[in-house]
Amino acid sequence: MQKMPLTPKQHKVLKYLKSYHSKHEYMPSYREIAEGLGFKSTNSVFHLLNKLDDKGHIKRFRENGGCTYRSIEIV
Repeated sequence: MQKMPLTPKQHKVLKYLKSYHSKHEYMPSYREIAEGLGFKSTNSVFHLLNKLDDKGHIKRFRENGGCTYRSIEIV
């Protein structure tokens, strides 16, 4: 699957995920992403991660219709 291009905000989130994972060896929570990037809401993070998933840049693991805590993998 070919990855689709990203908006500047989506690119910023992906870069943050890579950096955080490299430093901590696990993925950040939605709250940590929001705080790290200066977003006011975890809802913004949720929607940006959905777009990154849809565009093939990350994969999120889902259980019971929702996403599990720190359930992000960079593709």
